[in-house]
Amino acid sequence: MKKKAEGGNPLKVRILDSEYRIKRKGEEDSYYEKIARYVDTKMRAIADKSSLVSIDKLAILAALRICEEFFRAKEEHEERDRILDKKLEEMAETIQSAIR
Repeated sequence: MKKKAEGGNPLKVRILDSEYRIKRKGEEDSYYEKIARYVDTKMRAIADKSSLVSIDKLAILAALRICEEFFRAKEEHEERDRILDKKLEEMAETIQSAIR
């Protein structure tokens, strides 16, 4: 795992056969390479299923799909938090009742 050098050079990643240089914020290179592979996979999946030629349009559709995944995961996480909070409240009430 390569770590970003202090004040280092941008990391080179490939997405849809094009090279991009990205700045890192202290994370290991492998973190950003993983993200780039994910974006590449999403864009290729859209390109394989459509006749879109424009990289811009592919990028926007991929961004929309990735955001949809993000928001869905966020909603699921928030729902789990609500369920957990309710269970914790119930457990606290049960403990308080048992102590009295």
